[in-house]
Parts: sequence; structure tokens; C-alpha cells
Amino acid sequence: MAEPNQLAVDYVRHVLAVTGLSPTGLALRAGISSTTLTRPLNSAEYKFALTNTTLNKIEAATGIAYLSFAAAYAAGQPPIDAPGSAEAPARPRTQGQPVHYVPGEQVVLSGRRNLLPVFSGAMGGDGKLIVSSDFVDHMAMPAALEGVQGAYGLIVDGSSMNPEFWEGDIAWINPHLKPARGRNHVFFHTPPGGEDAEAIIKRLNGWNDREWQLEQWNPAKEFTESRRIWPICHRVVGKYEAP
Repeated sequence: MAEPNQLAVDYVRHVLAVTGLSPTGLALRAGISSTTLTRPLNSAEYKFALTNTTLNKIEAATGIAYLSFAAAYAAGQPPIDAPGSAEAPARPRTQGQPVHYVPGEQVVLSGRRNLLPVFSGAMGGDGKLIVSSDFVDHMAMPAALEGVQGAYGLIVDGSSMNPEFWEGDIAWINPHLKPARGRNHVFFHTPPGGEDAEAIIKRLNGWNDREWQLEQWNPAKEFTESRRIWPICHRVVGKYEAP
């Protein structure tokens, strides 16, 4: 059986593999220091153990249970939420929408050096996101954003747009497209990339000189927001679904 701290480190590696997050991205989501994860991950000789508090925060942030991982580890079985596991629970997705199968090369560009910067969104009040002041990860550039200056990804937090967006999904953002009715957009007080910016991600149904007419799914409601308060509107052109 693995030593307790090695087991905890293996659990963190498992969480990273399942979520697709970087250590820094996971730390930001769990509300812990990035070095709390990077030091034990990068050095087998690091002497400080991962605490139960750290493990509990990771479990709460990702929904991946440490005790279930440890039990499967002890039994020599793959964790039930491991990629490819027959027992991995299926998460419901958007219902009633037509399925369009798109070749992978049309979705994500591979074999190139350009990467999409990804910002993290932490849950604020009233369904708002607090967007990190700097990117926390990179991912392969989606074809829809190839050559788009200033394109970025945003990790969704919160449940107001379930089932279209789930916590951990990465929205792909083109900041140069004009607002479009019936499409999802991210609205900011100030542009992302400076100080932590407050944002909302909603469906845009219309607008006038004063207001955005918005819609969310959970709970379902239509409402308006001031264009003076939320002057920046960036179009969502796709997403990467969290594992």
C-alpha cells in the first residue's frame, strides 16, 4: 500500500487527469495556493504532506471523492470516475437539441504552437463570475478561433446556465464579433486580463440603447441588465465540455 502522502499525491494526479486542469488551475478552483500542489507533484522528496483540509477542498471543488479513490487504489481497481471506466457516471447534458457531429480537426487544431489562453472564473454573488486577472492554463486552439487576436477561454463556475454550461466547462470567446440575438455572450464591467473582472455569461435575446435583454436556464428567467454597467460584450463561439 502506498504511503499516505504518496496516495494523496496520486489522488491529485488522478483529479488532474479527470478534469483536464493544470495544477495551477486546480489550485485556483479549490481556493488553495498553487505551490501546495506543484511542490509535492514535482518532487518526490518534498517532506510536507498534503493535509486533509487541502484534500477536502479539492474534493469539494471537483466532486471527485478522495476516499473512493483510496478504496479503489487499495483494491487494485481503477477509480469509478477514471476516464474509460465502465462505472463512470454519465452527466446529463442539454436535452432536446439536435446532435451535430463535427470532425475533430474542425474543432481543435493540433500540431501547431498557438494555444488558447484560459482564464478561471470563481463564483461571485447573484450568478456572477470573478474572472482571474491572468490566465491559469492553455489549451489547443479551437479552429473557430484560429487567427483571432485576443481570443480566450473562460472556465465556467456556477449553475445558472445549466444544462447548456456546466461547472468546469470552458467557453471559447471571440471578443471581436458583434452581439447576436439568440447566442451566448460574456458581459464585463472591464475587460479581462487586468484586475480581477466581474462577468456574467448569459443568452442574449436583444438590446436597446440602455439595456441588454438576457436569459438564463437555472432557474429559468428573462431579465435585463444595464449596458452602462455591463458595457463589454464578448461572443461565445463554442465550448469544451469538462470531463
